[in-house]
Amino acid sequence: MSVTLLGSMFAGAQPGLPYITHYKLPGSMSPQTWSIEQGSNNLVYFLNRKGVFSFDGYEWENIKVDGRPLAMAFHEKLFVSTDQGIVSFDRDCKGEFVQVKVNDTIYDYYHKLVPVGSNLYAIGTQNVCRLVGGKSPFLQRIYAEADSLHFITDAFDFNNELYVIQNKIRVFLIRNGRAIPLKIQLPRGTEINFTFGNGSNLYLGLSNNSLYRFNGKDIAPFVVKDQAYLDASFLNGGIVVDKSRIALATLLGGCVVLDAKNGETLSMVNYRAGLPDDEVFTLGVDRHSGLWIAHGMGISRIDFSIPVTSFEHYPGLSGNVLSVVDFRNQLYAGTSEGLYLLDEVKGFKEVVVNVKEKVIQSQKIVDELESKAVVTEHEKKRKSFFSRLFDKIAGGKATDEKTEVSTDQSKAQASREYLVRKKKVLALQPVGYAYREVAGLEGKCRQLVVVNDELLVVSSRGIYSVLNDKAKPILFGKYTLFAFPSGFNKDVIWIGTENGLERITKSNEVWTTTTIF
Repeated sequence: MSVTLLGSMFAGAQPGLPYITHYKLPGSMSPQTWSIEQGSNNLVYFLNRKGVFSFDGYEWENIKVDGRPLAMAFHEKLFVSTDQGIVSFDRDCKGEFVQVKVNDTIYDYYHKLVPVGSNLYAIGTQNVCRLVGGKSPFLQRIYAEADSLHFITDAFDFNNELYVIQNKIRVFLIRNGRAIPLKIQLPRGTEINFTFGNGSNLYLGLSNNSLYRFNGKDIAPFVVKDQAYLDASFLNGGIVVDKSRIALATLLGGCVVLDAKNGETLSMVNYRAGLPDDEVFTLGVDRHSGLWIAHGMGISRIDFSIPVTSFEHYPGLSGNVLSVVDFRNQLYAGTSEGLYLLDEVKGFKEVVVNVKEKVIQSQKIVDELESKAVVTEHEKKRKSFFSRLFDKIAGGKATDEKTEVSTDQSKAQASREYLVRKKKVLALQPVGYAYREVAGLEGKCRQLVVVNDELLVVSSRGIYSVLNDKAKPILFGKYTLFAFPSGFNKDVIWIGTENGLERITKSNEVWTTTTIF
């Protein structure tokens, strides 16, 4: 059963699913992939829990690296950061990957590699280094945090300048070895979970599942029309696909493709839509604007350049599809079980989400907790940061701020400000459209014909006219095979039946039937 149309054939309001391909992973590769990059030789590289892999569209190759992978970037060549340092890869005369170690005297954990213009920067927990190339490449420190309680949690390129995020809440411009603070006000109680962009368009993903745009000095909300879906699905990352589209990754709702101008949903690629799994780890884009999706069951790729969209993923369709037509900007599908109309579902469902609640504690309890503390505040923050840094590499899920707390808990919590509780809320359904059967029609629908702004259905029980989503019989009780509009008279339709040829004509909104032979 399949409902697939060329993009130019259907201009209705219902969003179809773009052409998507699923790739089988080799046995040596984990389904957990954290970064996707394309090289100059058109190979696509995957930073995986079990190492680094390349893919040419047909075959996978395991690129051996020492240590646990942390970050990856392609900057004239492939660079990979692990917990044992940074290495680059070149091909030798035999076509084999050759590993070159980047000399490092700073010894930090470089959790992100950021290309900025002609430079490549290694972002450590408290250091920012520039990679100096040559036969013996090395790292040159250009900035270091003076306070051991300050950690660099993210970094990005905007208009060929490097910016870093400190402790997930403050943004700095790195220039001439100095960190210039920006006066950016985040919504109260939120943190910057991730950033993505293409150098001139930069987005910040916050801990409340909202998205903001960055202009070099300040941030402004990017309004997502289906924000309720993101709230229920937990926003996990994003990527700029092209000038008109961005894609967002979620932990519970697959991938959402948005219009970059107005935040409208263009495609909702989740399990119901054919994605093997709703947990999306990361996204990547190739030179052909193909969107790569790393999910819990492997790797998938969406090709937006192919003018083919699929409508088979919507629920409600029964039987084998025999005919499809676009009538009055609505999609009708004739199947072996009847006629179906793709219509919008305006429903809500109850979901459980994590909600931060402020906790008021007495000073006495706070003092007791502080007196019983075994580790220093410095060690707590360091442990928290490294836990987040290595959590995905170890294959676990972040537990920071996601611990369920019983409502009748009476013991004091280690956090003095917030507890996280489960709360039931109403959220938009993942599927906004569904097929529903058109009433008043029987039999197998083998052909759909639009004549004079009227939809005619050729079924095994006769000919029906469909107006205002209701079917009315024109020629009933005959096994019909086809309908062919006359080329000379627009009000005449030739009908082939198992017994011969008939003609139906319409006059004054009334259909009449004439047997030819």
